[in-house]
Amino acid sequence: MKQILPWNVAGIPPQARELARSAAAREGLSVGDWLTKRIYAEIPHDSPDAHGEPAHSAYRERNYRADLEDSARRDRDALIHRLARSEVETESAFRRIDDTLRALARRLEKTERAQNESKISVHTATTEFNSVIREQANNFTSLARRLNIVERTADTGALRNAVRGLHQGVSRLAEHVAKTTNESSTRIDAFARTVETVSQTAQTARNESAQLAKDVGGRLNALTENLARSEKMLGGIEGRVENAMGSHTASVEVKFAAIAERLDRVEQSRNEEKSHFESAIKILKDRLETADKQSREALSDYRLTLEKMGRRVEGMDGAAPELSPQNVASDIDVFRELSRSENVGTESAEAARAAPPPAAATGRRNAPTGLSGARATATRDAEDGERTALRRALFAIAATMLLLAGVGYLIFASGIAPFDNAFASG
Repeated sequence: MKQILPWNVAGIPPQARELARSAAAREGLSVGDWLTKRIYAEIPHDSPDAHGEPAHSAYRERNYRADLEDSARRDRDALIHRLARSEVETESAFRRIDDTLRALARRLEKTERAQNESKISVHTATTEFNSVIREQANNFTSLARRLNIVERTADTGALRNAVRGLHQGVSRLAEHVAKTTNESSTRIDAFARTVETVSQTAQTARNESAQLAKDVGGRLNALTENLARSEKMLGGIEGRVENAMGSHTASVEVKFAAIAERLDRVEQSRNEEKSHFESAIKILKDRLETADKQSREALSDYRLTLEKMGRRVEGMDGAAPELSPQNVASDIDVFRELSRSENVGTESAEAARAAPPPAAATGRRNAPTGLSGARATATRDAEDGERTALRRALFAIAATMLLLAGVGYLIFASGIAPFDNAFASG
């Protein structure tokens, strides 16, 4: 099933990312290689050799797929690297913002604490000053009352001295109070200026923090837009890769179907050739067995004939046989049997059948009516004719055996040649 929407890593939680990084680090691979390995391990794919694809086609297909996978893996690794770098930069920016805000909060707390302490000290000084003024007023009132009493009851000279001393003390006290008041005013003015400076600093810090927050928000928005564009580009790349893989897979499937059909036809033709070859081998085996059987029968006949001829030759070498019609008839029977056994139609056999034995037999038939010289001549002619016939018969037997061997070889070669041609064409 083809994926409709492009997938991305934006929806993957941080815990899953950390688990993937740790698993890839344990295996000594990058995150992209580890994900590719896991995907190929989870998705089974057919081997190209299962459909009978040639070795060079499978190698070309593997190279094409490897190139596609390498390009996709490089793009994915580059995007993951950019995402990781953006995350690191964002985290560092947030960390700096947090540090700045914490420092600003600490400064504001210190300023507020100092302002509160100054207010408390000013309030305490004002309270003490008011209490001192009230005490002085009470003292002046009591002093005036006592002076009135003294003026009414005591001597005025001593009173004047006392009043003069009191006036001097009061003057010094007034100077001291004025001096204290001036110093307090100066301190209050300095404190007010300090408080105003702190307020301005706090306002400036608030403005800077607001501007920094605005800048951070703009950078975050730009980063979000960059991530969206990167995800869109990755989706386009994945779509192109999927389209290329789909078209290539369709063409490969068509090629696989054609190759499978060709293999079926080849297998069917090979089965037919095999059955034809087996039937031809069976026929050839039967023909060879028949030829072998005929050859053995002919050889046994030749062996019997040769044994008879050998016995006759031994008899001729030992003593001249008597010329009688029975011997002539037996010779004629032997040569007739030899001519019947040589039914292959060779010229040597025809020559053996047309040899002098008939003439010798004719001479032997006419011998009893001739003279003694003619009888001796006929005897020698008969012996020479028999020897010549034996030689010709031996040559005919050898030629027949060679002819049988050649015929067997020709039969075997004629039976094997179609299959050699079939195997050579296949």
